Amino acid sequence: MPKTKRTKKQHYIAQGVIKAFFDSSNIYEKNVHSGKTYKTSVNNTMCMSDSYEFPLFDDNYLENLFATSIDEDSSKLIKELKELLNNNNYIDAKNRIFKCIRMFLINYYKSVTSLIHMSKDMSKKDQGSIARMINTIFNMPYIDRISEILLTGYDFAIIKSCNEDFVLCDQFIATCSLKFIGRFINLSNREIGLKNTVVLIPISKNYYAMFINGQLPDSFDVVLDCINELSESQTQIINNIVFNNSYEKCISLNENEINQLEKKNSTFGDSMAIAKFNSGNSATFKIKQEVFFTDDEYEMYQYFETYEWTDKKFKNCGVNSLCPCGSTKKYKKCCKDKVERCNRILYTMHYQQDNLMINKKLGFEEPVQLSNYEHSELERKFGFLKK
Repeated sequence: MPKTKRTKKQHYIAQGVIKAFFDSSNIYEKNVHSGKTYKTSVNNTMCMSDSYEFPLFDDNYLENLFATSIDEDSSKLIKELKELLNNNNYIDAKNRIFKCIRMFLINYYKSVTSLIHMSKDMSKKDQGSIARMINTIFNMPYIDRISEILLTGYDFAIIKSCNEDFVLCDQFIATCSLKFIGRFINLSNREIGLKNTVVLIPISKNYYAMFINGQLPDSFDVVLDCINELSESQTQIINNIVFNNSYEKCISLNENEINQLEKKNSTFGDSMAIAKFNSGNSATFKIKQEVFFTDDEYEMYQYFETYEWTDKKFKNCGVNSLCPCGSTKKYKKCCKDKVERCNRILYTMHYQQDNLMINKKLGFEEPVQLSNYEHSELERKFGFLKK
């Protein structure tokens, strides 16, 4: 029997899903790193060479498995939801989304978020990253746990673009944080399961499903449990969040819309955390790039990262004294609130971490531990890990 020819261009977001989302075979793609936008086709976007090839399987095994068991059903689901929402059938659309939440999560975990190498080079992936993806999407107790968190710990609404201009990221599902809660060795502020997070599930260029835990800003008034038509500025806020979830690329039907997207309220790319223990062992984790809903919370994150607030001069400063930061303002009118909040955040990080979770029993998304290849690269680069 002749050997099956390997499919080189393997899509981590299914072509059928992309086509159903945009109702078109031709789209615009924006590269996150270069900022360049170019016209492309569904066949040539959201794919990598040999994305799903794994030495323990025959050629095309995962590609074919996903095509028949996930991609086809996902495309049909998107089309069904679009029809329901276009007919203002919110109740049936919501019930269908809730019933199929596992399928959305599997599309999320089989996307580029599981496949790319920490170098940010899409062409460089190792077998450890594919094994990590396989272990996640075929771990149904884990998928069920994350599903339960979404269905029981978040409020829900459908948001509608005012101009059919929603974009799609290479992570499929987009997440962001409503509130800066801390800096951790193994998770970001936007992990599913943490309080004050938003999860955006794509349906079409017109609709996203919005799971909300926490208080949205007053300027983004969403009525829960119904369809909300967004203003042009609100649509752009959502599109920027989706864009900032992208690792390499983001796609849109509208060239003008995608050209307006920018890296905003987010860090650039994932980071790595390295822990060295007294036992001599070390652990390395991938931390998702931070994405915040508002400027204020991103600025709070940036301020915390400076560690200026730890300076003793703030501790002994009177509220009516000049602020030690050198602004010439009174302390109470300048850094006082930020310094006090940073200290509360630090206390919670050390002593009350359980309070950061929506449901202590269900927890949150599992931290991504780096593969052996990634860890060995770190050992080579940072000699202290070997000591």
